[in-house]
Amino acid sequence: MFFRIFALFIIIISIAYSASKSKQKYEFKKEIHILDGSVEFDYKEEYEDIDSRIHELSKEIYFLRGQIREAQKRKSTWLINPKRSGAILGLGYMLDFVNSSSGREVKIDNINMAFFLRLGYLKYFNNNFGIRAELFGIEPIPILDKQTQIFFGSRFSFMHDIEVFGSDSFGLFLGFGFGLSVFNSDIKVGGVPHIGVAYTIHNKHRIEIERIFLLSNNKLDYKNSYMLSYSFIF
Repeated sequence: MFFRIFALFIIIISIAYSASKSKQKYEFKKEIHILDGSVEFDYKEEYEDIDSRIHELSKEIYFLRGQIREAQKRKSTWLINPKRSGAILGLGYMLDFVNSSSGREVKIDNINMAFFLRLGYLKYFNNNFGIRAELFGIEPIPILDKQTQIFFGSRFSFMHDIEVFGSDSFGLFLGFGFGLSVFNSDIKVGGVPHIGVAYTIHNKHRIEIERIFLLSNNKLDYKNSYMLSYSFIF
């Protein structure tokens, strides 16, 4: 009887011990599972963050490429702009500061005025550099006894423009030409250099201020001739 009770007691203890071990094993497996799950969740979240960042960077790259293409397009439009070339028609107003001889051959200072007309063609190789060929004429505006010589000629100009904003530009130009000077019965042919600045509005309207060196003759000694002109580019 005692042995049976002892054996039963041993069996109960073994069962309890086994149950305890099983419970510990279960809890341990549960902790491992939870740990594995949390680790897996952390990696998944990190992967999602990376994917989200990659997506954002891809969007930024896409927008940057669009901006680069737009900038290149604007640059190409600026550098190669056929709209800036074309026939030109212009009018101007000239102030002529001269030393002229009086009836007694005494030199006196006069300010004379004249109209200016140009007809030509403007050609830009790119939006910065171009040339212009034109025919021009200067017709005096008599004021009291003052007058300036009639002048006809042709000339060539080299131009350099700098973009200001949009389709507006500021530029410099200089050139040389040949002309025919007529004053009373005196006729003279020679070179006519010029230099000036220009402002172009919307690629069509060109305003220029220039210094033109007209020919002198026996009765007029030209000192300074300045001209303000407007030209339309067709």
